[in-house]
Amino acid sequence: MVNNAIRLLPKLIAPNPLTDTNRKIAGPIYDLALVQAAVAQHGVYVINDSAQHHMVHSFTPELDEEELAAFILALTPVHFHASEWCQTSVKMKIDCDAYAMKWDRMNRLEWKYADEIYVKFGFKERHPVCIIVRVHPS
Repeated sequence: MVNNAIRLLPKLIAPNPLTDTNRKIAGPIYDLALVQAAVAQHGVYVINDSAQHHMVHSFTPELDEEELAAFILALTPVHFHASEWCQTSVKMKIDCDAYAMKWDRMNRLEWKYADEIYVKFGFKERHPVCIIVRVHPS
């Protein structure tokens, strides 16, 4: 179960309707070290159809959930990009943090000459698995 301690911000209420003008959140929302602990223990789940599509069709070889977890475990606060509300393919609204990092896929580590990967993730209340809403090359 995800403890509220993982959050740097208090639990937020999603705007309704969710639009481009009200989706931004002054973040980060989640404590990255605690996110990484949750990912190390429980892994990740790619929920959105578009993220699943990018994992298969935008990366050679395909990006799998194991590598995606390794990517998240290698992030540092300097890789933080933004926070915003996201709607999933199953119409769930999740407050998410987005990060981008240049990632050497062969050695599974940050490398300044590698291609950059962008990931956006959040957590469902009382659910320990990190939910991936978006992942693609930057």
